[in-house]
Amino acid sequence: VLEDEEVIGRTEVQLEPEHTLTEKLWKQRMKILGGLLVLSVLGNLLLYLRHRGLLEKLVPDYELPELKRDE
Repeated sequence: VLEDEEVIGRTEVQLEPEHTLTEKLWKQRMKILGGLLVLSVLGNLLLYLRHRGLLEKLVPDYELPELKRDE
């Protein structure tokens, strides 16, 4: 930093390289594939629980009250 033609300090700047379009697309693709993998695992777990009959034990049947007015 110059003040009155004297050096009174210094500033360091470090540049970071920007990602190329290919790298950005690759990261986006990996995020999408990761999301699909998670959905696939959850879907398979749901199908497995339904097949084994465990889903009915985990989710109890709720009897909802009737909302009709008695006259």
